[in-house]
Amino acid sequence: MALGGVLRDGYLIYAQLSADAAHPSLESLNRHITRLPNNEGIIDVVPASKDVEITQTRDWACNAMLGICVGVNQMLEGTPAGLRLWEIADRFEALKKPKPAAR
Repeated sequence: MALGGVLRDGYLIYAQLSADAAHPSLESLNRHITRLPNNEGIIDVVPASKDVEITQTRDWACNAMLGICVGVNQMLEGTPAGLRLWEIADRFEALKKPKPAAR
């Protein structure tokens, strides 16, 4: 059920996050180490987030919320507000596409 329909992407993200949490990569561990010019290392327990990570987290949160809304709407066999969910999802996806360069 989870691999079909609109919940598929949410399940795939969940599966990836679960795998990442259980098996940290060298890249994720390396975020905690800062190298100084004299080659000394500083370990930062809570490293600063990168802009791309914040953007990705917000994207996942929005996708999760839309997925929940669609799922609840389906369980309720359709609601008046649910009729706009696909339009909202399409607009959200359109916002993620790169804008054409100005000439």
